[in-house]
Amino acid sequence: MEEYPTESGPADYVLFVKGKLFSIIEAKKLTVGAENVFEQAKRYSKEVPNTIGNWRGCKTPFLYYSNGELIFHLDVRKKANTSHQISDFHSPQALEDKFNRETEKAELWYKDNPVNTIKRLRFYQVEAIESIEDALIEGKKRMLFAMATGSGKTFTIVSLLYRLLKSVYTKRILFLVDLRALDAQAVTTISVFQIAE
Repeated sequence: MEEYPTESGPADYVLFVKGKLFSIIEAKKLTVGAENVFEQAKRYSKEVPNTIGNWRGCKTPFLYYSNGELIFHLDVRKKANTSHQISDFHSPQALEDKFNRETEKAELWYKDNPVNTIKRLRFYQVEAIESIEDALIEGKKRMLFAMATGSGKTFTIVSLLYRLLKSVYTKRILFLVDLRALDAQAVTTISVFQIAE
């Protein structure tokens, strides 16, 4: 990472992966908002000499902005993508994996394999999965998935995870469960069964 010359002026930092320019990083003071900084990073991205592609004029697929405390990331390859906060810069391997991931194939897979082909899904479960997949295609990074008790949350989420992996939209999924809540639920369920006997 170092200051890098462009025809619009020097970019604060750039990231190379295996000798290829992957990203422009703009660093600003704490009081500067991310929106204007990304416009500056886009301008630099349009004027870099070494490129790996072209996405509506930007010649680097990824842009970052940091104020020393917060880091924001933008994937410029899809027009609908918006910047979002991340906890740390991507590693070179993660950037390369992100660049090589072909979400367009996954999106085609979703169209060719409708959710309602999964047996035992109720209509509202189908709608929930379709809504999440549509949001992913639109570039959304955060979504809230909430369903009432007894509505089949586990089966719905497992079906969604299966589709994410089968479509190759992602290669890995971290599935976290609140064990305390499940433990309490199990104790309550056991107590109900004991009372019923």
